[in-house]
Amino acid sequence: MSRSICIGYKFEKAFRNRHIEVPQHTRIEIQSPYDLFGTQSTSLGFWNQPGLRRLGITRLSRLGESDPIIFSGWKDLEDLWREIQLLQLHFGSLDYDAETKARWLSHLVYCYFMLAHTAPPESIPYLSIG
Repeated sequence: MSRSICIGYKFEKAFRNRHIEVPQHTRIEIQSPYDLFGTQSTSLGFWNQPGLRRLGITRLSRLGESDPIIFSGWKDLEDLWREIQLLQLHFGSLDYDAETKARWLSHLVYCYFMLAHTAPPESIPYLSIG
């Protein structure tokens, strides 16, 4: 079973000092193969490495335990970008197949930038891996 990446955004509306989510999600199309994120067993093996958490990759490393993981909102996107940068910085020291690491890193970067530059500033962006 493969894991996939979904990206998109939604809006909130204010009604009488309450914020209500509008159920309509706008999904952003991801070009193949960037929508795939390995098989579940391969992904579990990589993301379960204890060294990832020590590097500060805490949200993505949850893929070593379960799925899906969801980054929702601009603050979460900042967290995702920080973890992507940590993966890039420590790429050579991570004990895993180089081709797989490179593929997953490129998929994360592609999806991050597609989302960050497509979602309107007033929206709630989301990226889900599961």
